Amino acid sequence: MFQLNRFHNSRYRHTVFSDTRVTERLKDIDSNDLRKINYHVAAQLIKEGLLQPIGYLDGTVLGHRYYSGFGLMTRWGDILLMDVDPAGKRGKELLSSQRLLERQQLFWDAEVKLKYLLLDALYLNNRVLGWRERNLAEHLVIKYRPKDGEIAQRFRRMISAFESMVQQWEDVRDNRKRTQLSVQMGFKEKRGEDKAKGVWYHIYYARSNSYDKNYSIARIEEFRKGESLGMFYVFTTDKELSPEQLRKLGHQRWYIENDGFKLLNSQVNTKKYHLDNEVVYRNKLLIQILAVGLLMLFRRENGYRLSRIYGSVKLTLRFVGEVLFEGNFYIGARWLDS
Repeated sequence: MFQLNRFHNSRYRHTVFSDTRVTERLKDIDSNDLRKINYHVAAQLIKEGLLQPIGYLDGTVLGHRYYSGFGLMTRWGDILLMDVDPAGKRGKELLSSQRLLERQQLFWDAEVKLKYLLLDALYLNNRVLGWRERNLAEHLVIKYRPKDGEIAQRFRRMISAFESMVQQWEDVRDNRKRTQLSVQMGFKEKRGEDKAKGVWYHIYYARSNSYDKNYSIARIEEFRKGESLGMFYVFTTDKELSPEQLRKLGHQRWYIENDGFKLLNSQVNTKKYHLDNEVVYRNKLLIQILAVGLLMLFRRENGYRLSRIYGSVKLTLRFVGEVLFEGNFYIGARWLDS
């Protein structure tokens, strides 16, 4: 891809080539060629079971620029970043997020389809509702916390109708009337303990509502040692998800930030990029997203946690070069041809 020759000295060390030379080559690469590699590898990983068809969209700052990022969940619960697209500014990621979804649909060409798309409150609007209608994802799962700010009126009304059901449920102790509410609206109340996190949870759930029957709603509140840890809502178009599954997906919503963008930054210092050429900057990001993702999957597949034996390994120029020159990737017992 870089059309650079490799030479070995007597100590079998790779010859170092300058950042200037790399930058010159990056100008000439079509970004979509890099994306095709990323999506092709991801399609194979989904077939192998290393990735799940659960997608994430979120905005972030990379090198003093705003970007929308798209990632997929691994079978271990990590996030494998797939693609980025420039956003105008923070809170304006909708158009760039839509471009990311359209791109994944184009490159996968029905070979792979997203089962769930996990989003935050920014995406509670009419434009996003059309994404599912356009078959960009099979189901939407959107997390909303009251402190996230204003949302579209239809969703405010949905929450209001849902809270009325909660109040009816609490006020009416007659089992017959509660049964009627359960049958009509699929209303449920669930309490339980998440032993792994040491928290108790209380969930109200309704399969249907008065304003938009396409969405189910869950309200989740969590406690530790009797003190509330906060409350959030989860909207979903999948009527088959249980209240407990919605709680889990609501928490997983943050994985793209914690295990995606932060991991990328820890490996290649994306916060300190200072490149004026947008093409060079984007191509560099796409190459490093692929390399970081493959490195993470290699660690996971071989039984290592990121904080253990390989925790100090950084993504080097040599590692990226090997990936690009060899043209295939060995993960566990699998060869993935690029």
